[in-house]
Amino acid sequence: MNQVGFKNAASGFIQVLQDNWVLILSAGVLYCEIRNLRQSIEDLSRSIDNLSGANAIAPRRSRSLSNASSKDDWFSIKSEASLESLDDAQTVIEHPINPEDAAVDEFLKEVDEKHYKSDAGIAEAWEMIKDRDHARDTQLLIRKTRSQCSLYGQHRKNGPLGENYEKRKKYAHQALEWAEEIIQRTPNASVGHRYKAAALGCCMEFLGVTEKAEKGKVIKDSLSEALNCDPGDLKAHYILARWHFEASNLPWALRGVASRMGMPPSSEDDALRHFNTSLGGSGHDKEVQLYRYKLLTKRGNHEEAKAAVKAGLALPIVFNSDRPVHEELIKIQNSF
Repeated sequence: MNQVGFKNAASGFIQVLQDNWVLILSAGVLYCEIRNLRQSIEDLSRSIDNLSGANAIAPRRSRSLSNASSKDDWFSIKSEASLESLDDAQTVIEHPINPEDAAVDEFLKEVDEKHYKSDAGIAEAWEMIKDRDHARDTQLLIRKTRSQCSLYGQHRKNGPLGENYEKRKKYAHQALEWAEEIIQRTPNASVGHRYKAAALGCCMEFLGVTEKAEKGKVIKDSLSEALNCDPGDLKAHYILARWHFEASNLPWALRGVASRMGMPPSSEDDALRHFNTSLGGSGHDKEVQLYRYKLLTKRGNHEEAKAAVKAGLALPIVFNSDRPVHEELIKIQNSF
């Protein structure tokens, strides 16, 4: 191209810019907005994935398998199906263990002991029950559902059984199916609604962004129903506390997007209230104390926050998932 031709082309290009600058600017702004929206959706997806972490059951060991209902227990299997009190079981479960069948009673106690003893115990407990027919045994079905949620967690990144996407998907969907079956059998018991929320949390990673927001509402509704059935279900309080904490800590722009996509409102006050209530029976007390520290610090309750760290550090490490929590508590304590 000669010099005259180049000047003519440049002049024509400049004229196009002058004539269409509004349209070009709008297109550029639109392109940037689309990129920002895409990034916001990706951030929202990751943030909602964090909510699923609140619902993957990370089991804990019980200090005692007696009629455990005191605040000193890490975990009371009483709320799993009222196994320890057959009278209570009849009000919670429509198909309680036959009081005359001591062998079945002892078998389920052994299953629970293995499940809450260690990471390896989770798999061992599942092997004990996986081939047993639960068609007429709701207590067995509850334990099978619990195992699926726990095995999902065992196959997450850095899990003791190694990361396995397909196994996580299988366990999550089976847990949801069985949780729905528990609800059909015992609609007035909290346990089915709680496990539905937990199973949906496990399923989150397999859903699109819009579906995640929709299921977030179902999780909240399921936990509300669980607590309506049994206000003393401390595990449901724990899961609901985690839900409030994660949802409340979304960036403000993403909270607006999430709200428009169907996510219900949340608050850190509700998170702290449910964490406090869950203490002694959620099975996650070490982690609960870490969350309480964060929330109490935000409120300026520094002495109470320090006490939460001390209480968390006093609890033993039983599962792999306890270690990063314990390490974070140590770092916090060293910063005082």
